[in-house]
Amino acid sequence: MNKIDKHYVFVVDTEQYAGNFEREMTAYMTGHVGDCEVGSSESEQFSKDTATEAIADGNLVINKPDDRGCYRPCVLVETPGWFNDGLGGCYRLQDQLQAEEEYLVKARKQWPEKTVFVMGNYPAYLSVGILMSRMPKVAELDLLQQRADAFALSSHKLKSRLNGIVITQFRLLERGSYTEEVATYPAR
Repeated sequence: MNKIDKHYVFVVDTEQYAGNFEREMTAYMTGHVGDCEVGSSESEQFSKDTATEAIADGNLVINKPDDRGCYRPCVLVETPGWFNDGLGGCYRLQDQLQAEEEYLVKARKQWPEKTVFVMGNYPAYLSVGILMSRMPKVAELDLLQQRADAFALSSHKLKSRLNGIVITQFRLLERGSYTEEVATYPAR
């Protein structure tokens, strides 16, 4: 028996670490919050700002458990063309020299007794991924992009954690897992 657990991810690529705002942005864009209820006020704003038919299918946005079992409508997504230096600095791939210089300053400050430092090259999570049960319709994609742009413009409300969100692009991913039974064995 084959089983495909397929879903879609609407991705908002930005220029800063998305873990500081992914739940609030998702709630502002879709009206959905996870078990943790972060983004409740943004969800209320979504209800005030949009017509009930704005997202035709109320089941478009889905929740999946994170690594701690908390169900959430969003995930952090690796951002193409960027890397993390291992000390929280995120850089474009073409900015390798600048990254190395800044990494050395941070590393020497953190570990003054060391003399050799090797900068990491890890995924940078500057993207918010909103989980969806199906491919969104054109009107839904338009609404999601408009809401993301509006959230970015109003991100100063979260100023304790943000310097202003710059959106670089939107993407749509299809994800899934495939399971196939390859053998059966009789019970003894």
